Amino acid sequence: MEKDIRSARVELKVNGKRVELTQFVASFIEGAAGGLITSLKDIEIYTGYTIHMTGRSLDITVDGTQLKTNAFVENLVRNTLTGMAVRLKSVDNVDELELKVEIPD
Repeated sequence: MEKDIRSARVELKVNGKRVELTQFVASFIEGAAGGLITSLKDIEIYTGYTIHMTGRSLDITVDGTQLKTNAFVENLVRNTLTGMAVRLKSVDNVDELELKVEIPD
């Protein structure tokens, strides 16, 4: 099985501060978050996505369209991204997180 690999632009902000990512870490986070999103029913990512978490709020936008999610999906995405972020050297805790991924043409 072949997979079309496109380099994506990944930006992560935690608690309002941009987190510097190595290419490996950016690719890992993009793959994990993108995998969670594309595993939802009938979701394909063409130009990119944004995940924004604050308090108990979680918004996922794919190609400009906000997705409706249930509590299970919200908890899965929140716990996965928080778990990855707190292991980065520059992150102590996660009160707010924004992940932006842009996929080039």
